[in-house]
Amino acid sequence: MMRCNGHQLFFWESFCYFMKQTNHSARCSVRVLFGLLVLFIFASVRPTFACEEESETTTSTTTYSSAMQLSELYPRPASEDEEEFIELYNSSDAVIDVNGWKVADASGKTYAINSEQFISTSVNGHGYFVIPQSISKIYLNNDEDSVTLYQPNDTALDSTTYTDATEQQSWSQSSGDWQWSTTVTEGEKNIITAVAEDKNTDATDDDSGDSTDNSSNDSTTNTPEANSDDFETSTAVSLSELLPDPTGVDSTDEWIEIANTGDGAVYIGGWQLTDQSTYYTIGDLTIAAGEYLLFEIGETGMSLNNSGDTVYLIDPYGDIVNGTQYVNAPEGESWARFGDDWQWTNALTPAEANATSTTSDEGSSNDSESNDASSDNEEETGDVDVVSIELLRTLEDGQGATVEGVVTVLPGVLGSQYFYIQDDTSGVQVYSYSKTFPEGLALGDRVRVTGEKSTSRGETRIKTSTADNYVVVGHGETVTPRDASILDESLEGLLVQVEGSVVDSSSTEANIDDLITVVLKSSANIDSSLLEEGKNVAVVGIVGQSDTEYRLMPRSNDDITELASDDIALIQPAQAATTGNPAALSSIIAAKQRKNTTLLVVVIIALLAVISGLSIRYKKTIAAAVVGIKKQGTTSTTPNAATTNTATPSKTTTIFDIARKKIEQ
Repeated sequence: MMRCNGHQLFFWESFCYFMKQTNHSARCSVRVLFGLLVLFIFASVRPTFACEEESETTTSTTTYSSAMQLSELYPRPASEDEEEFIELYNSSDAVIDVNGWKVADASGKTYAINSEQFISTSVNGHGYFVIPQSISKIYLNNDEDSVTLYQPNDTALDSTTYTDATEQQSWSQSSGDWQWSTTVTEGEKNIITAVAEDKNTDATDDDSGDSTDNSSNDSTTNTPEANSDDFETSTAVSLSELLPDPTGVDSTDEWIEIANTGDGAVYIGGWQLTDQSTYYTIGDLTIAAGEYLLFEIGETGMSLNNSGDTVYLIDPYGDIVNGTQYVNAPEGESWARFGDDWQWTNALTPAEANATSTTSDEGSSNDSESNDASSDNEEETGDVDVVSIELLRTLEDGQGATVEGVVTVLPGVLGSQYFYIQDDTSGVQVYSYSKTFPEGLALGDRVRVTGEKSTSRGETRIKTSTADNYVVVGHGETVTPRDASILDESLEGLLVQVEGSVVDSSSTEANIDDLITVVLKSSANIDSSLLEEGKNVAVVGIVGQSDTEYRLMPRSNDDITELASDDIALIQPAQAATTGNPAALSSIIAAKQRKNTTLLVVVIIALLAVISGLSIRYKKTIAAAVVGIKKQGTTSTTPNAATTNTATPSKTTTIFDIARKKIEQ
């Protein structure tokens, strides 16, 4: 059936009324004309008042998936660089569109997911969907709060309540249970690493070392048996060797080795091994000084991917002690640690000290992990398969790669967990959730980074795990900012410069020429007065993405320069085509035209409203004027033999002349 809203019904009935009036009297011709004009205007803005065709059976039988659930809440970020979020999880294998789904807090504050605010609202099977506070406007309380997930038909599907939020901990769900975790995994599988209240608590009374994820089917947890030793942590215990692709059967012959390089024994009960999909908790066990311990797949249940994977060793208190990442495992070779470096070797040494390959072939090495920037180390990394940053962007999330670029902003300037590099093709954010970066890193350093391609709120990044994922291969390079007139995907991650007039500003952001949003990060300590409204400025910064918006992020006050009016460089269309996307520029212009058209329609409607009011007030006068015009027309068309040849031209009388005379009387 056709269902029209109140506005349409009103104007349709008005039109019918006007048409009926034409049958009764010609006096209403002005109102008929007015009615037609109104209908024309509202037909032109059909998106606002359009009828909606809707099936009665559809409204009564629409069903929504019950597989969506709340996954993680982040009520208390550690700094202004982070923000609160609510995370949803799709527990099914099917894709679910969450457009129109709702979340609400204990106060009743509700946010309905809007597809226009996200790149996509489709959640893949076993995927995650993050709703940041900047979009939902839901502020989670630190002392106590609850969040409820609703289907679009307002059916409550899932709910959770927490108390006493701790800084930089997320309220995370694992296998149906909720608990606080020190590992925040926005948009990714949950890692439950709880903080122990007392690091000397006996193992029988403390399960803080347990770590699980959202999938109970692929996690194996062995609870430490009761013993009199206290939980311990030590940097002397570390991952030593992995065998991801054995010559035999992967499902039975894979293994992980850890080593104690210290001088004393360490109790490792409650420690964990994880590849972020499976978690194995070590039981009642002590590793002696200089000892190597082997954990086989039959014990851990942890299957290492041949294409690439990341493995972590976590102490009982949730701290990552050691981690390594590899790509493209050669069959029959192990990924082994030699000092600070990792490399492939065909000399397998399970539960023994590592040995290098028995052949001189170095082609299988994809070592990219070293903190040493010496020339010798640079030569060793020369055979690594480095891909361009532009190619990195085309990879699927989760794929491993090694890229190389020049540092354009240091860790801690725009955010505590990332910095940026760029090469000749593109730029990218380098992210470490553990905030582990190379020591002494400086602007202009050329860095080789091995990590995993991922995406956060639309922005591409390469995700690392330890300082071993970086190799500094050069110093003192200069990066010249690219000129830009608009910001788009082709400039994401790059250092660019824009020029223009500040049309709007606040303490946290500014708008240049209604085209470019400049975001002032609190960690960059930028003086917002440099971007006061009305100033002509040149701004240098990194192009970042937040959902559908591209933003320019200056690094310091030195990146902002005030210009005289005559100094503003207008970027020509040809230049704009090389620095941005012409289609994006066209879309911006089209948006402005639509805005102007909307304003014009509003003005026309306002004028018609005024005319309508005047016509009602002076309807008798106008009707009399119409009659007068008709009489005058009748008289002028009747031949008069006496005056036919002697008539002189007379001044034409209009409806407005007659109306004016009537009003004056």
